[in-house]
Amino acid sequence: MTKRPTNSLTTLMGAGIAAAVVASASMWVSSAPATVEGTAQSAHPSQVQLACPSGIVDPFETTNVAAGTTWSSLATAPVSPAPASVTGQGGVIPTALTLAGQGGGELAGLSAAGCAAARTSQWIATGATTAGADMVLILSNPGPTASVVSIDGYGASGPLNAAPRQVTVPARSSASVLLAGWFPDESALAVHVRADGGGVAAWAQASLMNGEIPQGTTLASAVVPATTQTILGVDPKGTSLLRLASPSGEAHVSVSVADSTGVHPLAGG
Repeated sequence: MTKRPTNSLTTLMGAGIAAAVVASASMWVSSAPATVEGTAQSAHPSQVQLACPSGIVDPFETTNVAAGTTWSSLATAPVSPAPASVTGQGGVIPTALTLAGQGGGELAGLSAAGCAAARTSQWIATGATTAGADMVLILSNPGPTASVVSIDGYGASGPLNAAPRQVTVPARSSASVLLAGWFPDESALAVHVRADGGGVAAWAQASLMNGEIPQGTTLASAVVPATTQTILGVDPKGTSLLRLASPSGEAHVSVSVADSTGVHPLAGG
C-alpha cells in the first residue's frame, strides 16, 4: 500500500520547524550555562485500564449482543456479562480476556479475545465482506470523553475510500459497525482505525455461512504494525490463512513456523 502524501509533507514540515527552533535557540545561549532547579516527577501511570469486547454481535442488528464472560488477573472469578473495562492501580498491570460464543444458529462458534488498552491508531486484517461473509468492527471507548473514530479500508489493490469513514463512540461505551456497508465485496479486507482523544480498543468479528450452513464466528484483536509478529494457536491439522497488510508500501516478508522440534521456514512461503 502506498504511503499517503500528507504524511511525508507533515514530516518535512515538522523537520523544518524543529530546525528553525534549534537555530534560533543557539543564538540565545550564553557562554556560561546556568543551572535551573526542577522537580522530578514519575512518568509511570497510576492506573492502567483495559477495554473488553462485550460479546457476539448480530451483524443484522448491531445493538443486539450476546454477552460474553470476562476473566481478569485482578479477580478470582469470571464476570458475566462481560464488563466494558478492567482497571489496575499502581504497579499492577492487569491482563484479561473475554470468552464469547453461541452454541448454534448463524453465529455458532467460540472465541477468546484479549482485552486491550485504548489506542489512537491500530489495524485489523481479518474477515471479508463477500456473499455469505460478515465482518463487524467492534469499538470500545473506556475513557471519560467521546472519541471520533476514522476508518480506512484496504483491499488487495490498495485503499478503498478517498476519505475516511467516521463514527463517534461515546465515553465508556461501545459501538459496532457492519463493514460491508462501507467496503462491500472484499475477500481480503484490512482496516486502519484511528481515534482522537484517549483512543479506543478495537476488534473484528468475522462470520461465514456456506448456504444455510454456519461455518463459524471468531473475534480478532487489532494490532499495530511491527517488523516482527507472533501468531499463537495455529492448528497444523487444519487449514490456516495468513493475511498481511503493509501500511508503508511494498514489504519483503519471511514466515517461520515454531513447533516442538524448533523453528523452521514455512514450506512454500
